[in-house]
Amino acid sequence: MRQAPAAPAVSLIVPVRNEGDNVRHLRDRVGVVLAGIPWELVAVDDSDDETPRCLSRLAAEDSRVRPLLRTRRGSLASAVVAGARLATAPVAVVMDADLQHPPEAVPRLLAAMASGAGVAVATRFGRGATARSGLSRTRRLHAVLARAMARAILHEARGTADPLSGFFACPRSLLAGLGDRPLGWKVLLDVLVAAGPCAVADVPYAFAPRGAGHSKLAPVAQWDFLRQLCALAARSPASRRLWLYGAVGFVGLGVNLGVYRLGLGAGWPPVLAGLCATHAAMAGNFVLHARATWRDRGRSRLGEALRFLCVSEMGTALTLGAIVLAGRAWPGHAMLADMGGVGVALPATFVANDRWTWWRPAP
Repeated sequence: MRQAPAAPAVSLIVPVRNEGDNVRHLRDRVGVVLAGIPWELVAVDDSDDETPRCLSRLAAEDSRVRPLLRTRRGSLASAVVAGARLATAPVAVVMDADLQHPPEAVPRLLAAMASGAGVAVATRFGRGATARSGLSRTRRLHAVLARAMARAILHEARGTADPLSGFFACPRSLLAGLGDRPLGWKVLLDVLVAAGPCAVADVPYAFAPRGAGHSKLAPVAQWDFLRQLCALAARSPASRRLWLYGAVGFVGLGVNLGVYRLGLGAGWPPVLAGLCATHAAMAGNFVLHARATWRDRGRSRLGEALRFLCVSEMGTALTLGAIVLAGRAWPGHAMLADMGGVGVALPATFVANDRWTWWRPAP
């Protein structure tokens, strides 16, 4: 009696567009590196050439290959979600079909997951990684700029050196549960936000030259990427808090500069004007932070107010110190000195307020 094949331990989810021959090569290489590990390859096909026939023949030869032909094309990210819903293994590895993501890195991703990582990211950046042979100069510039934007806007993107990687491993249920909301250029960003606080492991690899097909990077994809970043920043509690803090700080900066300018006009010394301007903005900032930035952490007004006062005084000291140093370096530019002081104090006070003023123990 023929024994039924073992249930797959890992699902490889591969978006495909006009890359039928690549999938066969990918299947062959995966079979070598995952020898002894039950796996399946879910090829989500958005092709308009002979790729569907190639995938059908390959699936007839190898039951581990499961093609999903989409009659209505969508983004790469939506293809990944559709593949995750068809897949059956507990762990999913997302990778491209163009062979720029070497299957030989898959065992290391699985090892990172087995060691306790919530998400394992194959990274093109950092020690032991390289992307030079697989990226043109233009695509390298796009990758660097997009990575910097993602890490600046999204708190969760800072846990990995390559938050825009298209090659990563995570629980399949996490991918399948992303829902039907529009997804942008890179699904990993959605995964990192949905995963919340978790261990993210980086696995360096060499980004290979493209085997076939062409880059999906296009102006519409870049626009979708910007929309995706904004939507995720609004959904991410950590990122939303940072941007609210910046907005309140911007209001406080207006008050600070206004009072500072009035003080200078009245003939006050820059240090005295800066001291009064900082304290004038302090009370309003506290109310706005309590009602908006940290409203989810409850209210203990007296304790918060005292801690906020201490943090603000620390910020004042930093601001005044920067004013003095900048004033010595650029005499005659008092307004620039004050703006530089505020720029130094804002990030320091955010961390202090988040971890002390409005800190609450985890439930």
